Amino acid sequence: MLFSVLNWLRPESFDNINPLISNQLDFSRSNLMSIAVRRMDVINSALINIKIDDKPVNAAQRVASDGLFDLHGVKCASDGYWMFIRPDSFENGEHRVSTYGTCNSGVTQISMDYTLEIV
Repeated sequence: MLFSVLNWLRPESFDNINPLISNQLDFSRSNLMSIAVRRMDVINSALINIKIDDKPVNAAQRVASDGLFDLHGVKCASDGYWMFIRPDSFENGEHRVSTYGTCNSGVTQISMDYTLEIV
């Protein structure tokens, strides 16, 4: 199972961009990927916190997309921290996976909680 721990997604366009300036913006592959990487460079990886059933684990890996991918018809680039857990590492029953991460300044803080039911 692949879990998003903390990620930045940069789409090639936004619906709310003023059409008068949208043609002046750089939505090239290299620029989109550069923005995504820069946004994740401010993350303090030492403060990424992952728990499975309230037990701390050190399992997050930073992965940047090496190309653009399609998300509902919009080209995107991504960079961030992901965690892969083998499904057979859980016993049957309910399990909680929680993640937390922050930027160096602490201004942006993101936490996520997943509840899994293994049968």
